[in-house]
Amino acid sequence: MHDSDFQHLLLKTPAATGVYLMKDKHGTIIYVGKSNNLKSRIKQYLNKHDARFFVTTGILHKALADIETIVVENEQEALLLENNLIKLHKPKFNINLRDDSQYPVLMIDPQHPFPRLTIKRTMEQDTNHYFGPYSSAASCRETLHFINRHFQLRTCSDQVLRSRKRPCLQYQIKRCPAPCVYPINSKDYQHQVSQVVSLLRGNNTTVISALRKQMKHCSEHENYETAAQIRNRIRAIETSLQRQYIVQNTTTSQDVLGLVRNDNCAEITLLLFRQGKLSARRSFFFKRQLFSNSQLISGFIQQYYTINTDIPSEIIVADTIENNLVLSEWLSKEAKNTIRITVPKQGKKLAVLRLAEKNAKASLESRIQSQETAQQIQEQLSLKNTPHHIECYDIAHIQGKHTVASMVTFHQGTPIKNKHRTFNIKTTNNDDPASIYEALYRRFHRAINQPQTWALPDLIVVDGGKSQLHAAICAVEDSNISCTDLEIISIAKKHSESKQADTDRIFLANKKEPIPITKKTPALYWIVQARDEAHRVANRNYANQHRKTALVSELSSISGIGPKRQKQLLRQFGSIHAIKTASLQQLEQTPSMSKIAALAIFSYFTNRTHKEF
Repeated sequence: MHDSDFQHLLLKTPAATGVYLMKDKHGTIIYVGKSNNLKSRIKQYLNKHDARFFVTTGILHKALADIETIVVENEQEALLLENNLIKLHKPKFNINLRDDSQYPVLMIDPQHPFPRLTIKRTMEQDTNHYFGPYSSAASCRETLHFINRHFQLRTCSDQVLRSRKRPCLQYQIKRCPAPCVYPINSKDYQHQVSQVVSLLRGNNTTVISALRKQMKHCSEHENYETAAQIRNRIRAIETSLQRQYIVQNTTTSQDVLGLVRNDNCAEITLLLFRQGKLSARRSFFFKRQLFSNSQLISGFIQQYYTINTDIPSEIIVADTIENNLVLSEWLSKEAKNTIRITVPKQGKKLAVLRLAEKNAKASLESRIQSQETAQQIQEQLSLKNTPHHIECYDIAHIQGKHTVASMVTFHQGTPIKNKHRTFNIKTTNNDDPASIYEALYRRFHRAINQPQTWALPDLIVVDGGKSQLHAAICAVEDSNISCTDLEIISIAKKHSESKQADTDRIFLANKKEPIPITKKTPALYWIVQARDEAHRVANRNYANQHRKTALVSELSSISGIGPKRQKQLLRQFGSIHAIKTASLQQLEQTPSMSKIAALAIFSYFTNRTHKEF
């Protein structure tokens, strides 16, 4: 864009508080900003006096074609509007926290008579309580499991809650009062919910104090079993607290924001302190960042606390940000409490800030190392693309029966277990290459029909030698996948007389000789790790298939027990052992079970048991 065009834009820009939207020649919004004086800010861009990297280097001048402005009443309105427009348009020059749907949160509905804690990917503007976001699904699930283990909240869905006729295992192990079946006191249940909410908000001391009073009350009324359960709950919370690093003698809730950079990449680590204790750690990675530290911190705070409802009383940062006062006022309004943004110079606050920066540095180094490992794999195997996203396939069966193919997904060397899949092989028996072909053909067919859910990886690995590799390549060709960059390799173990001398080898389509994995190629152990995970998943699912088939086969041998009754028995008892040991009365209570059929089952297993002994 020429300077004369900038002058034209400057003439039509008002000298008022508002938001500006910069667009390229296609009309796409490439940057959204705010200013107390729009004309003055646009003039800074014109003269390249703004500190932003893409302004001072001329990158913006090459991309910019038009500027649209929106005038508002005050700086707070400008802040809110800027944040909403960034989330809506995701401009490439703005600091973008990843989409909300990629960060899991915990949600509980306080309006429900018997609420449960669930994992969600989005935060709606409703009456539900949300906790998070968590930087990984693993940490979110760990928190959920802790709550389910030590607090008696239901875990079943609303549909199961309405339709269940008998208590589940959670009731038997005293982790749920079974509101699905028994008329329990809703007030007592809501009291548990309030304790869970307080715990997730970091008010651990308050929860422990309330639990101790409750335990004392139960003990005084000789309700010793309940008192013991509450005691165990207190111990579990205290054990969790012992693992937390106590840094300050204060009850103020604080979020400490540590930032480190490497080239154009940045890592932000948040340390969440509640009641003076470190309650959580969350890290966020940003690629291709052209902003100063203060601008990056400011943009992060705006977006993070839009999706995070747990706003602390104090946010500790390393750099002074230009809209500190406006951000503080906005956060205070959102939290309905006074919020401070602090830049410490000495003391304990500076110490925890250095701790957050140390965590951010370690996290960024780990990401860079993973990136370097992926690049080494690319070089050693002469791949077209860096294999960040890898899928690995394996086959499991015994003498061709119950053949199962596993698909495991790895990202940067880490297994993504919620994306693992299995395929029950239908077209072949005792033929591993043909099984690989079927599994991949079905996987590619889904990629064509559901490209978002079944997006193709950077690299596909199959367990086996050249025949399995050839079958996988044929599956690609027959599927008409229009992806020329998709690459496939196979990995097989070369056996020798000494097991210690066994070596893994990688087969490539364009090379006659395999590549051995040795100590000189440590990066290739990523491939071994993926193969071992695929092997584990395949064997596990084969075992499940075999167990179910064996159970159905044994029930089929009983006269009068057809597929419908077999299904009801499996649903009612869950295992062959439970059916074998069930009483005649329990068998008769199975849906669609006549007394004659129940007697036949009881007699069959009773007589067989006597014969076995």
